[in-house]
Amino acid sequence: MSDLDALEARAEKATPGPYSVEGRLTVIGEPVGPFVVIGGDSAAVAEVHDDGAPGEAEANAAYIAACDPQAILALIARVREAEARVERSEAREGVLREALADYGEHTRECARAYFEAGEPTPDGGYRQLIRGVWYETKPVDRTPKCDCGLGAALASAEKGEGDA
Repeated sequence: MSDLDALEARAEKATPGPYSVEGRLTVIGEPVGPFVVIGGDSAAVAEVHDDGAPGEAEANAAYIAACDPQAILALIARVREAEARVERSEAREGVLREALADYGEHTRECARAYFEAGEPTPDGGYRQLIRGVWYETKPVDRTPKCDCGLGAALASAEKGEGDA
């Protein structure tokens, strides 16, 4: 059981909120400290004693009230959603790293060939010889045509299957 699971189980068993801070508890006429109550009820969830610096008990009571079960459950849901997104991103990163490992040398060669000497074509384009294959480009598209599969691998990885 993870820490989040344990915290979630505790939050689900706790008295539902919302919680709020109500006045100060008095014992035998002496103010002891603020107390946290459930919603509009006057049922106390916690009483906080003044043992520290001035205002510390009020700050602690406000913190306890802010951490009612609904708030904790909402935070747990956000953490789990963020963890799932990180997991999906890491999976996509793995696909991209594999694609670059498989095609990286070829793409470097494609890029180098683009800048190396080639020859013009009659239609105003350009062609380059890459690994014994002539790649022709049109005047507007100076990118060598490459059928190595890197573009398809990157396109499917960037699509982010499962992302909204």
